[in-house]
Amino acid sequence: MRKAKYYTYYKTSYGFVKARLANELAFSEAVELGKNYCKSNDYLYLGTFDDEHVNINLLLKESLEEKKTVTV
Repeated sequence: MRKAKYYTYYKTSYGFVKARLANELAFSEAVELGKNYCKSNDYLYLGTFDDEHVNINLLLKESLEEKKTVTV
C-alpha cells in the first residue's frame, strides 16, 4: 500500500478549495477522509488526487454530470 501526500478538492459557497492532507496516507484513506469532511460540512466533494495540478473545471463538470446521473 503506497502512502503519499494527497490533495482533496471541494466546492463551498464561496468558491473552490484545494486542501492538502497533512499526513501521508493510503489513497483509500485519503478519499474517505475527504468525503467525510465534505459531507460533515455540506461541501461538494470533487475528488482526491496525488497531483497538486488538477483542472478544476473538468472536475466540476464530471461531478455535476455524476450528480445528474444519480438523481435521474
